[in-house]
Amino acid sequence: MGIRRTRPSPEIMSGESGDVYFARAALVLEREGLDPLVTMEVFSRRVAVLCGIDVARNLLGLVGGGCDPWDTLVDAVDDGDAIGAK
Repeated sequence: MGIRRTRPSPEIMSGESGDVYFARAALVLEREGLDPLVTMEVFSRRVAVLCGIDVARNLLGLVGGGCDPWDTLVDAVDDGDAIGAK
């Protein structure tokens, strides 16, 4: 059974469903003329099983489709992988 990749909803793609601080941060960066390199790390409070990374990879592929592959790196563990605390 393969993963069926679907396009995220318009609300996800527009950022409307995200937390307001993401929109505010984007506005501040735009007004300052900044286009920074972004790194995101997620830490678990306790031992857990990672779920949803395939959705995140799909979304990044859609929004980053116009990026230069030499300037783009997505490095992640897989769905179902055990992750440790912190």
